[in-house]
Amino acid sequence: MLPEWIPTLKRSHSTPLEIDRAHRIYSNNTSRPRTMIFKLLRYTDRQSILEGVRKARPALSDGTQLLFFGDYSPGTTTQERQGYREIRAKLRRKGIDSFLIYPAILRVNYKGTRMSFNSAEEAKDALKSSVLEGMEDE
Repeated sequence: MLPEWIPTLKRSHSTPLEIDRAHRIYSNNTSRPRTMIFKLLRYTDRQSILEGVRKARPALSDGTQLLFFGDYSPGTTTQERQGYREIRAKLRRKGIDSFLIYPAILRVNYKGTRMSFNSAEEAKDALKSSVLEGMEDE
């Protein structure tokens, strides 16, 4: 039943979607749809779903919008993303637009320039080298 809820995708392979396990998360709020977590057997299926959802926004099922998010496992991905907290707080205080791209890439838009950093250390070094003038003082 779960594969029916996943938007129709243009997939590069014809193998069926295989779900290892799935469950819904309990919620007291019955007016909103519940969160569903599922694990796919193949990483390529996961990527196909996320890419398909990005291309076909909004993804709908019976008139209800479906939201899909990649896994932020408690291991390395979450820790890497948390490493950007301090630098993002500084950017926010300066009014500079920044956001994280999965898995843990910091994207900064500053004075018409888009910069990407693959680690918190790389972002901090860029600040120290005056890429973003005056921010290293904070």
